Amino acid sequence: MIPDFLATSNSDYMNLMFSPNAQRCSYESADGTKVEASGTLKDLGDKEGPSSVIQGSYSFVTADGQLFELRYIADENGFQPQASFLPVAPPIPEEIQRSLEYNAAHPEEDNLRK
Repeated sequence: MIPDFLATSNSDYMNLMFSPNAQRCSYESADGTKVEASGTLKDLGDKEGPSSVIQGSYSFVTADGQLFELRYIADENGFQPQASFLPVAPPIPEEIQRSLEYNAAHPEEDNLRK
């Protein structure tokens, strides 16, 4: 089954490969947009069976000529994008970090609040 976004694209280049345990797809359109993804199955050793591990990237050029590229991995830990244009969370204030560390080191005190 080919995803809709691939089946309807006006790609200059498209490559698809599917097997029982692995998939790979890539395309490049006339406007410079590129998408690549590959996936495999990973045995997590649980009763639910294997989990998909997908890694890939996509890039595009904006109207003013800037290149935006994002790389990602999606696995049992969720979607993990990496790109220079993604926002970065501010650092945790020192007082809050100390409080979190104290709470983690003293879980027995959680029962006192109930």
